Amino acid sequence: MKVKFLPQVFVFALIYTVLFFQKKFGLNLLFLDVLVISWFIVSKQLKLKNINQSFSLAGMLLTAIFSVLYYSKLAHISHVIFVVYFIGAQSLINAKSPGMAIANSITNMFYAPLALIQKLFSFKIKGKRFGRWLWNLKFYFLPIILIIFFIAIYRISNPVFNNLVRNINHWLGDNIFWFFSSIDGRVISTFLGAMLIGAFVFYKKVIQGVQNQNDSSTDQLLRQKKKHIFRFNGLKTENKVGIFLFVVLNFILLIINIIDIDWVWFNFQWEGQYLKQFVHSGTYLLILSIIVSIFVVLYFFRNNQNFYSKNKFLKILSYIWMGQNAILAISVAIRNIYYISIFNLAFKRIAVFMFLAFILFGLFSVIVKILRRKSVFYLVKVNVFSLLTILLLSNFVNWDIFIAKYNFNHSNTAFIHLDYLSDLSDKTLPYLDKSMKELEKISQTQDSNFRFDYYYMSPEIYFKHIQTRKELFKQKWERKTFLEWNYAEYQAYHNLRENQ
Repeated sequence: MKVKFLPQVFVFALIYTVLFFQKKFGLNLLFLDVLVISWFIVSKQLKLKNINQSFSLAGMLLTAIFSVLYYSKLAHISHVIFVVYFIGAQSLINAKSPGMAIANSITNMFYAPLALIQKLFSFKIKGKRFGRWLWNLKFYFLPIILIIFFIAIYRISNPVFNNLVRNINHWLGDNIFWFFSSIDGRVISTFLGAMLIGAFVFYKKVIQGVQNQNDSSTDQLLRQKKKHIFRFNGLKTENKVGIFLFVVLNFILLIINIIDIDWVWFNFQWEGQYLKQFVHSGTYLLILSIIVSIFVVLYFFRNNQNFYSKNKFLKILSYIWMGQNAILAISVAIRNIYYISIFNLAFKRIAVFMFLAFILFGLFSVIVKILRRKSVFYLVKVNVFSLLTILLLSNFVNWDIFIAKYNFNHSNTAFIHLDYLSDLSDKTLPYLDKSMKELEKISQTQDSNFRFDYYYMSPEIYFKHIQTRKELFKQKWERKTFLEWNYAEYQAYHNLRENQ
């Protein structure tokens, strides 16, 4: 079923404007996804022939469902990512990796508006292109300006003519111009923006550069014949340099790991400090070192070093180096566990675990690359798949509510940061809503366990802040339309009503 590009975009823009004009995300997001996919099916545009097309479709639908269920920024952002992935997989139908599909999709973001403008200007009215009609209007600009100029002069010089023109203006304002003044400019801007989104959704151009890169990419590394002019560039010299470097680096990292295993794994004791250096700065630097370590290994095993007959020792050193970095990643995880056990949960602390899972998979994939002589394309492909999988799986938990419940449940053993909790999303309000008696009891326990110089929100201020937020949330929810409905806030609203 062949469908013209412009009508699809126009209908999409109309539907999008109805669903989203001055509305928050909710059921409207899921409705739009279902409508677009249904249209793809009816018009025979939907393709599910490979893992990219199936995975991107599943990810797009699941993140839309999670947006309705959990109403989280993570679900919204994840949904946008999977939409971009899905559109790319549907346009570059033989994409060998999610990276290629996403690259084609992002490139199409720039081509689609140009295609839309071209289609609009080539649209025919009475056999003549719309662009020609607009171009011909230029001949009327000067006469119209002159007419307005002379009317202004005649109105000043002739009072009777001035009254006549004024009466005509009143009549036009009452009968014709009121229509234009009643049009909301925000509706027009929403519609025009929706047309750009629609152009991106339905524009199926395959970017030749991306296609060429996709076709030439392979999972298996191929040996390249090279003539080395200088001895330093030879594989033998490079192998020796690599062995020297990895021996030294492995020795240094061994010392670091021994210290971490002794100090962090088994003998860590909290002495009332903030742990900023222990966790924040230390974690970021260790993660950075792991990433750099991966690139160092990739440099030495980028080309023909993989096929060098005497590279066995360099490979062993690289495996040890990757293994030691995995131990370093575990040390980072243990630091984060200590941090959570003392200072409770926060989004960044949860994100550290997700990122470490990605890092550990990345280390494993580098070992596979060296062991099986895989290409960098393979490495990027499997790691992008890994990143998208972790992103999708992370949506299965409603983290705002999980954090609120966890932190209050551990108020006897871990620090309660009321400033942080008080700013969690509206859906957490039933779990943040504590009586003054409960807050005072928590405060007493906190004061006996934690003594910091920094001033934190008092239970009284926290209580007033949450009460104010509750009333504002109820008002906002009651003003929402059916299209903005989401389960998380619906449940929060009814819980608050029952407990008031």
